[in-house]
Amino acid sequence: MHKLVHFQQARPAYMLMDFLLTQGIECIVQEDEQDGSFWLAVQHDSDIEKAQTHIRAFIEHPSDPKYQAASWDNPSPSTPKSQVRPKRRKTDWGQHDLVQTARDNWWTSGILLFNVLIFLVYNIFPSMSLWVGAHFFIAPLAELSTTHEWWRLVTPAFLHFSALHIIFNLLWWWILGTMIEKQLGKLMLIAIFLITAIGAHVTQLLATGPNFGGMSGVVYGLFGFVWFIGWLRPQWGMYLQPQLIGFMLVWLLIGFVDVLFVSMANEAYLSGLIIGCLLALLLHQLSNKLPTK
Repeated sequence: MHKLVHFQQARPAYMLMDFLLTQGIECIVQEDEQDGSFWLAVQHDSDIEKAQTHIRAFIEHPSDPKYQAASWDNPSPSTPKSQVRPKRRKTDWGQHDLVQTARDNWWTSGILLFNVLIFLVYNIFPSMSLWVGAHFFIAPLAELSTTHEWWRLVTPAFLHFSALHIIFNLLWWWILGTMIEKQLGKLMLIAIFLITAIGAHVTQLLATGPNFGGMSGVVYGLFGFVWFIGWLRPQWGMYLQPQLIGFMLVWLLIGFVDVLFVSMANEAYLSGLIIGCLLALLLHQLSNKLPTK
């Protein structure tokens, strides 16, 4: 085996491996026990030069669709994925301990628990629900400019009106929030949360008025951010399967054609998605301008 290149995240290493396998180059990904990085190793000496050419192309253009397409193709029959992928650490997706993940990503889990708390208070205790409604619903901008209760631009995210509503939103918040917090840090997740919440809520307020709530605008903001970052910067290790992307976009479309029995904050969904995508593009452009080591 000849180790040729290593990545800090597993996703780009496996994406490159899948592509090389389609080119007839036998290779595996090996995890470095010292720093947790991922080495791509080629098995045969005769493949090294060809592999290095592909590696250079991948590093220069990691978002090329051919690499994504290769990830969905089966590797060569003689080298099934079950034989080339090493055992993952507990902190990897799908193999981790839930409690430890919640502790490590305490901003994501904290927002989740706060949503659950407000949901219970608002729906179970009538006296407290009046207080929650008076302080958490957004108000017209003219009123906010007088009262200076600017937190109400954010707090509608914590209002949910049914079990299905909160379960759907918090499931996506957990998936996307932990992904961002783990890969880019807590400050980045906080920034995305606040920017998408304010943008989505103001848009919905201007479109339909103040009677709305939920994490949907934020969730679609996180979705747009992860979707575009996964496309622009696959080496950062954030990725959504095409089926999940399709589901979220179809769900957004269903809201606008108004065929469901529930009212959806469609403007918050769409504006959150757009804001999340723009934040990903902005971060991508800023990262291009940072000095490389």
